[in-house]
Amino acid sequence: MWIVYVAILIGLAGIIIAVIKIGRNISKQKKEPVISEKAEIIKMKSDTRSVTSSGASTVDSGNSYEQTSYHLTFKLKSGKSVTFKVPKKLYLKLSEHQTGMLTYKGYKLIQFEYEGYPINTSERKLLNNTSFFTKKNHTNPTVLFYGEIKDLDVNYHSDQKISCDQIELNRLIDQLSNQSSGNFFSLEDREKNVLEVSNSGANDDYEIVYMTAHSISRFIGLVNGSKLLKKLIDSYFKNENLTDLYGLKEE
Repeated sequence: MWIVYVAILIGLAGIIIAVIKIGRNISKQKKEPVISEKAEIIKMKSDTRSVTSSGASTVDSGNSYEQTSYHLTFKLKSGKSVTFKVPKKLYLKLSEHQTGMLTYKGYKLIQFEYEGYPINTSERKLLNNTSFFTKKNHTNPTVLFYGEIKDLDVNYHSDQKISCDQIELNRLIDQLSNQSSGNFFSLEDREKNVLEVSNSGANDDYEIVYMTAHSISRFIGLVNGSKLLKKLIDSYFKNENLTDLYGLKEE
């Protein structure tokens, strides 16, 4: 009989230790800071195992069901690698070598804002084989584009401006975050309002110069990241007041 009591005590001790460990992990997780950093997906892995109705692993396939877990491993810009368990829906949307802004807290992935593929991957090379501005007959509003972006083989001079729409520009901007060299482009709308965007290639800060057709003044500012840059260009297409919305100052 004493053997049964010993087994019960051992089981209870195991449960208490597990509860204490879970509590410590939860407490540690709450203290972890929220971190946002550029990252690349370097590994994707799915694990399938047979489990019982209680969630315990088993080899008895006759009294169990399959449960699959999904994991993503990211390499951060700092060089550190982190792995997260993620929902199937997110896992299926992504692929290896995609890059973007990763936001996480401890062992939990909060958000991954996809931006593009790194330079020299086959996916990136495939994108580069196709011009960003391919449409001849646009159905959406257009502006004139010229500029030089070496890593994407985009090079239009001021006397070779090309018509493009906002969708094409967003596709271009998605790739700018992977640039290692400086780049510059300028947009001109039908009212002759000009928006200039430049980046040194060292970070995600985009220098902005805005000039309206009815003034000789130049308004300058800075936006950080492709998401905010696309938002600014959306405002430009809508002919909104960029100086007030984005805090641009007269030069």
